[in-house]
Amino acid sequence: MKISWNWLQEILPVQIGVEKAAELLTDIGLEVEDISLFESVKGGLEGLVVGEVITCEQHSDADKLKITTVNIGAEALLQIVCGAPNVAVGQKVIVAQVGTTIYPVKGDAFKIKTAKIRGVESNGMLCAEDEIGLGEGHNGLFILPENSVVGTPIKSLFNIYTDQVIEIGLTANHADANSHLGTARELRAALISRAIENPEIIDPAKSNQIPHTSAQENAITIQLENEAACFRYSGVLINNISIKESPAWLQNKLKAIGMRPINNAVDITNYILHTFGQPLHAFDADKITGNTIIIKTLPENSEFITLDEKTRKLFAGDLMICNAEAPMCIAGVYGGLHSGITSQTKNIFIESACFNPSYIRRTESLHGLKTDASARFTKGTDVEITLTALQTAASLIIALCGGEIQGNYIDIYPNKIKPFSIFLRFSRLELMSTVKIPEKTILAILNTLNIQVEEQTSEGLQLLVPSYKNDVTREIDIIEEILRLYGFNNIPIPAGIRTPYLVSAKPNKEHIRQKTINYLTDQGGYELFTNAISRSKYTDKFMPEIKDARVNLLNSLNAELDCMRQSMLFTGLEVISYNHNHKQQDLRLFEFGRVYNVYNGKYVESEKIAMYFTGSAVEENWRNQNKKTDFFDIKKQTENLLSEMFCNAVWNPIASDSILETGAEIVVKGKLTGKCGIVKQTICADFDIKTPVFYAELDWAILLENLATRNVQFKEISKFPEVRRDLALILEPSVTFAEIETIAKKEGKPILKDIRLFDVYEGEKLEGKKSYAVGLTFSNADRTLTDTEVDDVIQKLLSRYEKELNAVIRK
Repeated sequence: MKISWNWLQEILPVQIGVEKAAELLTDIGLEVEDISLFESVKGGLEGLVVGEVITCEQHSDADKLKITTVNIGAEALLQIVCGAPNVAVGQKVIVAQVGTTIYPVKGDAFKIKTAKIRGVESNGMLCAEDEIGLGEGHNGLFILPENSVVGTPIKSLFNIYTDQVIEIGLTANHADANSHLGTARELRAALISRAIENPEIIDPAKSNQIPHTSAQENAITIQLENEAACFRYSGVLINNISIKESPAWLQNKLKAIGMRPINNAVDITNYILHTFGQPLHAFDADKITGNTIIIKTLPENSEFITLDEKTRKLFAGDLMICNAEAPMCIAGVYGGLHSGITSQTKNIFIESACFNPSYIRRTESLHGLKTDASARFTKGTDVEITLTALQTAASLIIALCGGEIQGNYIDIYPNKIKPFSIFLRFSRLELMSTVKIPEKTILAILNTLNIQVEEQTSEGLQLLVPSYKNDVTREIDIIEEILRLYGFNNIPIPAGIRTPYLVSAKPNKEHIRQKTINYLTDQGGYELFTNAISRSKYTDKFMPEIKDARVNLLNSLNAELDCMRQSMLFTGLEVISYNHNHKQQDLRLFEFGRVYNVYNGKYVESEKIAMYFTGSAVEENWRNQNKKTDFFDIKKQTENLLSEMFCNAVWNPIASDSILETGAEIVVKGKLTGKCGIVKQTICADFDIKTPVFYAELDWAILLENLATRNVQFKEISKFPEVRRDLALILEPSVTFAEIETIAKKEGKPILKDIRLFDVYEGEKLEGKKSYAVGLTFSNADRTLTDTEVDDVIQKLLSRYEKELNAVIRK
């Protein structure tokens, strides 16, 4: 937010300077980020003087250049080479001396130096108006009046407006300060609280209003159909105005805070906005068909052309200002193309309203439109200022645009909003501030903030908050108001701080989480952070069996982001799709997050860890083949993670799943802990993902629970050698390695220490079957195993494989 120091001082005349004001504003929570100089003419015409052309001769080496001598009141004449076509002897001109920096209308500023132009020395510059920021003209030199005194500084001949502009990083809880009047109130409170000075606010409404009463009937009828969206609506019709440029004082005020002047009528509405914080909107009254204004919402997908000439489809909750036939404005956000002020406008209707912030916030977000008006309405405006701001604007329009008010001011305020009444406990204030602030000081601070004391007791104060402080609704807000004016720096820091020794339960959840993140990143993964708010269309389309447990948002700011996610998959697929569109194909991603469901009326949050693999398994280089990621890559990663968490998991093949083509359920101690597999291609296609995506999702709470109850046992490494046997089994394609492993572990107890699959072969020679190469490792902690003992186990295994799995043993 930009605040003009000159403008602010018109409302609050103070003795302090702008630097001290900035210090005070920052101290009370309105952080000043910058103070900059504004000049109506950049550079303030410094270094430019009146000169008289004494001689003017043609340059011998350039048809368009003249060699002049110029008198600027110094001892010697200046020789200046000039290319202006209108330069002549006797003219009074603007001279930029050597060392002067000039600021042209277009292009960058530059410093005048002594130069040689086509072999002739030039000691300065004779200036056109666009070269020094006085205008757009470049047909020739800016010729001054004949009576101009040689040597006079140019800045004394022109009315240069200068100002100091304060840039405030305004937080969302200070909507009351989002104007010059609001900032003046805050600065006054700080000055009085710090006992610096006691200035009085000069009400900009009183100084600008023209008394008005009329016996005429109002030509415009207002119909407020949506009272929930519009708390108050005021308006006035002004006829026979003249649209033209605003006077210099108004243009300078707006330019100082970075606004472009448009015309007198529009500039006045912007002036009121930045004076009071109350947005106004001006309609061409002749375009209000039926002489009727209706405040209502329109059906979904209704079309409306905004000022930027874009046709927008409206959402069902968009509040519109309509005439008898069509919409004219998106309330509080953006005007319409066909109802705005033009140079031909003669009659205008000025609107001043107080809209429900939630309606404006939603519309602003859905349409991606952010304006000065919507920025105020979304934070909440003062319902009591609407009519005052309107009356002030009408008076300024009559003064600057001519015309007369037709009828009376219209003011529709169906449900009067009462100020917040809050009880402040002295004990609570002392607890939060850690100091006992005298009651006299508390009352003085509240008085400077215009917070009325309705009743005072030994326990506290019953307070009435002014309407413009719409963020002060609770006792803690009152405490914050008092403390920021009292001064946080005035609260002493104790010599020592005592705190109880706290012992946290084991394991430390955050430590384990960070350790897991470090482990997964060490394995080449990248952590994601995605939005827990998701789209209901995902579960409707791909997981309809869980849509009844969905947690829907009651007041979504985005039509599509309308529920809490029930699976981590879809937000991850959005990230993969984005990366694929940016040519990042090889991804190993993981994310900690929560999923949300409602069961039997109870809301349940579950923390998950999800992993997503797609693309190549290894980086492309001359030594490695271009191996694509497959199910076993993510299975291995999941197994390693479970091992890190000391989980002995059982993997059960998935018969059918709504999101996985094939995969397995993961069970830890009888609890379903997660699943792992390849995402269905139909789902990937919906996200425009053309390569397979492998996905694993684990319940983080179950992993932590298992980690907390683990029983760590240490075993001595065997002193005796291991025995290795390899088997080659020809099997039906339906037989899994898990079945082979289960039989081996039962028959091999207690000497079988490890079993692993080291080769799989499928080919035409096997006639539709597959070959597994299995390695078995045997060991005994007490002695060296004999061949007889190992061979006996091997024979039992072969017998069971042949009988139960129909295996053919390759000899």
